[in-house]
Amino acid sequence: MSSIHFEENLNPLKDGIISQEENIDQMSRHAALIGTNGRYRLISMKEVEYILGSMKDNSAMMYLDKDNYVLIYNKEKTFCVDGTRFLAGSFLVMKIVGQQMLPIPDREIGKLFMILAGRMEELRTGGEVFDALEID
Repeated sequence: MSSIHFEENLNPLKDGIISQEENIDQMSRHAALIGTNGRYRLISMKEVEYILGSMKDNSAMMYLDKDNYVLIYNKEKTFCVDGTRFLAGSFLVMKIVGQQMLPIPDREIGKLFMILAGRMEELRTGGEVFDALEID
């Protein structure tokens, strides 16, 4: 529940936010949290900070698409099959420009999935089949 109070009565002296919480996020500024099962959600930059802070020393990075994107994952969730390292689970993806990680524009989400599709592999253990991402 939000504690923002907003009024709009076409009066520039009184219209706008009357009181607000500190917890406001820009909806257009987000990263993608993607699962190897194909599900995803867009998350706020505040949630990105929380995830990165929580992973601490367990995180690893991989660059995608000629270094236009950075994929951040929990290195404890990787495994090796026939000499190739894979990740099964979810990972964070952000745009990268130089050394700066930036939000992903909405129009690039489809492109991102196309890039990731080329790195996915279907694996089987016992009777269970699952998708995993090949890690460099």
